[in-house]
Parts: sequence; C-alpha cells; structure tokens
Amino acid sequence: MTHTVTTTSEAFNRLRSLRAARDSLPIDWSRFNDLFGEAGEADSLEAVEARTRAAIVGACARSMTDEQAGTVADLLVMLADAEDEAADIPPGELCAVLRELSAAGDADGLFLALTLSPHDGTAYADRLRELADSVGPETKVDAATVRAEQVRALMACPKPGRIVPEELAGAIVDSIAAWYRLKTETPEQRAIREAFAEARRLVDTLGEEDPR
Repeated sequence: MTHTVTTTSEAFNRLRSLRAARDSLPIDWSRFNDLFGEAGEADSLEAVEARTRAAIVGACARSMTDEQAGTVADLLVMLADAEDEAADIPPGELCAVLRELSAAGDADGLFLALTLSPHDGTAYADRLRELADSVGPETKVDAATVRAEQVRALMACPKPGRIVPEELAGAIVDSIAAWYRLKTETPEQRAIREAFAEARRLVDTLGEEDPR
C-alpha cells in the first residue's frame, strides 16, 4: 500500500495518527509477534495475510472476526509505510520538527520524533556515562560545555549506515532535555519558567530601558 506524502509535517502527523490508532487497540503486540513467528514460513502473500489475521485474533483481548482482523492488518501495512516515509525525513526538516514540538511543549510528539533520530540511543547513553565517569564529582562544568560534549557524543553514535549532522545533533540534545523537563516539571514550575522566558524575550527585543 502506497501513500504519497508532500510535506514533512504531513509525514510526521500521519505516522503519529497511525501509531495512536494501533496503540488504542486491545491487542497484546508481544503476543502477536509470538503467534506470527510460531506460524512458520508462508509460501504466498495470501498465506502471510491469513497468518497475520490469525495472530491478530489470537492476541486480541476481546473477540474479533476475521474481517475485523483484516482491517487491523491493513492498519499495520499503512503504519509500516508511514514509518518508512518518516525515516526519510531530511536532517534539516527533522530539526524543524523537533524545535516546533519543543516550543509547543508537546512531550508525546517529541518522544515520537526522537525515535526517528539517526543516532543509536543505547550507544549515546553509554558514551555519556563514560564522559561522566571521566569527570571528577567536584569538577564544575558550565552548561555550554556540557551541551557541546553531548552534541559531540551524539554525533559519534550513529545508527548503522547513518550519520548525525552537527545541527541535528544539537536539536536532538535540546529536544531530549525539553522532553525530560516536560515529563518531570510541575505546572507551577512550567508557568514560572515560561514567565521568565517571556520576560527575557521582551528584554532582548525591547531593551532593558523599556518600561514594559
């Protein structure tokens, strides 16, 4: 099944919508994978489709007809197509998506967009631990230096066959920090942070002498 996407925003939003539709289903996807694998090799497309429907029915928490399972199978095909399209989002456009989601305070959107990153999250976490261990606990490092080291570490941890440009690495580092902040700060903390950010913006725009 092919779906033509004309913009990065459309590609991302389609992926997000299909992921949400899949995750809303009362299906144990681990169980689905087990059942699908246990069925063995299929010798035709029809056999694959039948095996998929059977695994969906077996993994569903409530009764489901073969026709309903076919609808779910079609959703999985569309989702795979959307994932392929989203994987091809150019680095510069992924930067823009991450920054837009960060500015909007969209934690769920950030989490999804970060899964599209060309970096290896496990390798990156290991590299950060190594960096932390190499710095003594009493060593004071400013925020700019920490961010620069994080960017370099992330650029050094691409997925196989991928590269992480510096601009994208910076956007990813900032987005990870934004996602963590959004998931941990209280509403009161967020209101204070946003008020200070707006005050800083006004000072930068109008100057410190402006009475506003």
